[in-house]
Amino acid sequence: MSATCQRQSGLTLLESLIGLTIIMILAGVAIWPFRALRDEQLLKGAVEDVLSVLNNARAQTLAGSAQSQYGVHFENDTITLFRGDMYPGVTEQIITLPPRVVFGAISLAGGGAEVVFQRLTGATTQTGSVVVELASDATKRRVVEIYSSGLINETP
Repeated sequence: MSATCQRQSGLTLLESLIGLTIIMILAGVAIWPFRALRDEQLLKGAVEDVLSVLNNARAQTLAGSAQSQYGVHFENDTITLFRGDMYPGVTEQIITLPPRVVFGAISLAGGGAEVVFQRLTGATTQTGSVVVELASDATKRRVVEIYSSGLINETP
């Protein structure tokens, strides 16, 4: 009687776990740069929203829309476009920042959190800056500068 050895083919549990671990490590390394890119795009989009609302308020004031001044109020995670010479006026638009983006600092003349543009000139007395940053990493930030002329500029 001769004994025959049967050789089984396939992977052992240990080999499967090692392979799965290698794949997970490679996936983690590959995904990390995309997370940073996503965060940068969220920050960029939030700054564009701030610039857009500020420019819209100034443009509507200069155009004499509703025979009124327009302004922008910053609060926690929202940007409010309002009509009137002070906040709260008539709310025209509210934009909510993305979940991972916050206002790091709002430093406006007079200590308030709103900018109101003057009719005919588009100027403002609420000069200063608004810092938009990632909630998880305050080093990733953008600064929106507001000048007395009413012009707005983004600085890195």
